[in-house]
Amino acid sequence: MPLPPMQPSNILRIVLPLLKTKNLEWKGWHGFRRGVATELHKQGVQDIVIQRALRHASVAVTQDSYIKDVPEVVSDALDKLAKAGRIGNA
Repeated sequence: MPLPPMQPSNILRIVLPLLKTKNLEWKGWHGFRRGVATELHKQGVQDIVIQRALRHASVAVTQDSYIKDVPEVVSDALDKLAKAGRIGNA
């Protein structure tokens, strides 16, 4: 079955049950959007594209408030945790 369009109500229908299965708490839209921006940036997506996806008026807002640097050691640790099946798998 195809995923529903990326609309807030559809995202919550997917994300909230996934968080519940992992005993994680929903931290709100700002945290979610920051996480998306940071992960897109990590994957090499241009900042201007991230800005447009988040619908910010300025790329500076996206860069200053949404894209966060994640130290490589933290990123590596999270990747190991995901590969162990503890996060990222429904």
